[in-house]
Amino acid sequence: MKLFLPAIALLTTVAAIVTATPAVAGELQARNIKVNSNTTSSQSTVKPALVAQTPTNSLEKPKKKYYIAPSISFGQQIEASFGGQTIPGTGATITAYGVTGKIEVADNISVRPFFTFGSGSSAAVSVAGLTGNVNYSSTTYGVSGTYDYKIPNSDFTPYGGAGFYGNSVNTSVTPNIIGVGTNSQFGLYLEAGVDYQVSDSIILNANYKSVNGLGIAVGYGF
Repeated sequence: MKLFLPAIALLTTVAAIVTATPAVAGELQARNIKVNSNTTSSQSTVKPALVAQTPTNSLEKPKKKYYIAPSISFGQQIEASFGGQTIPGTGATITAYGVTGKIEVADNISVRPFFTFGSGSSAAVSVAGLTGNVNYSSTTYGVSGTYDYKIPNSDFTPYGGAGFYGNSVNTSVTPNIIGVGTNSQFGLYLEAGVDYQVSDSIILNANYKSVNGLGIAVGYGF
């Protein structure tokens, strides 16, 4: 009888452990689910905040398709002629003022019209028996088609192209203010330049046209 009592006590203890095991396992599983749920909830809360704080490129400005700009140009060379012959020493460099613009007609393709009016004078020369300075007033107009190279993430847009122009030059001699004549011509010209977008609306342009030299312009884009 004494031998059976310890055996019965041992069996009772094992049975209690076996009975309690499912309850303990269930409680642990419930706690695990709760922890996972809290973790998932925290992640779902954090992710939108991270997305909202993602920085954007604030330096890039939207490129303007159109602009109009007052301009100044330097370098147009003019010489007087008499009887179909160029008169030596009558050359002058014209400084011209006007307006230019850009109209984007397709992706990377633009039309660029311009109009300038300028003047200049030569050194003292003798023309038809008169000694004086040869004065010029020049009106030039034209339009070109250009290919615009849009650099990604840059405010610079280089371009190049060609166009048609018209030019009218009035010539006179001082101090006697004698008109020598008016000469008109038409032709082709080459153009290259760069646009720089200073701000959302302000455009700075630098260009070279074979018909009237170097030019700069500051205008309004839209």
